[in-house]
Amino acid sequence: MPRSGRNQRISGAWRLGFGFGLLLGSTGTAMAAELRTIGPRVIDEPVWTYPLAADRAGVRHGEAHAVLSLSATGELVDFLVVGCTHPAFAEALAEALPEYKFAPAMVRGEPRPVRLLVKFDFQKGGTIGSIQFDDNPRAMSGLLAAGATARSLVCPPDELDQPLAPRRVVEPRYPDELRGEGPACEVKVDFFVDGSGRVRLPAVDPKAHPIFAREAATALLEWRFEPPTRGGRPALVKVEQVFNFPAPPPEVRR
Repeated sequence: MPRSGRNQRISGAWRLGFGFGLLLGSTGTAMAAELRTIGPRVIDEPVWTYPLAADRAGVRHGEAHAVLSLSATGELVDFLVVGCTHPAFAEALAEALPEYKFAPAMVRGEPRPVRLLVKFDFQKGGTIGSIQFDDNPRAMSGLLAAGATARSLVCPPDELDQPLAPRRVVEPRYPDELRGEGPACEVKVDFFVDGSGRVRLPAVDPKAHPIFAREAATALLEWRFEPPTRGGRPALVKVEQVFNFPAPPPEVRR
């Protein structure tokens, strides 16, 4: 089980706490233990103030959720706010996240890029504890499920005005460094498509061969989709794509 980062800052009459767990593709806690994964930790953060819009609305507590992509150096590469109990918390989180600094996640003692699901708790006054997510992708499913505490900002595919349609597709190339071996491979990637049709925050199944995984993710980031909408408004959608790498013909192997 990966260790989860914890943080708590007192700012005036309110406190904020958050926790996060690794989203390691389609694996669960057993794989995380096998990979000996240690989650990233916060090394710097902004000074928070309780969201004014929530305070004016008489909202005294709530939460917001985000998915983050961190590089092997701990740099925040990209993020999406994917759930909230009040829009003010989502706006505050989106404003604050770029100011966070992280120490990288470690896998087998080496720094690795990771995608994280993070939950921030807001409370006007009093004490709030850090909440942890486990490393199982069901954490994401639970967040997006009907009846979850926070309102999901991710649209179910069947609620889109039109089925999600790719505008530009780039096929991943077979890795040159593996042509001499010639293995076939399948790589599963899950990702988000934002309201402009861009691919965001891809996460590759960690059981996949890392070189094939690199090629799949590189190609996918060049895809573009018709901008998804729900009720005529831009929508955020979570998608899964499987890439197949057939073995090259013997005559082209080196």
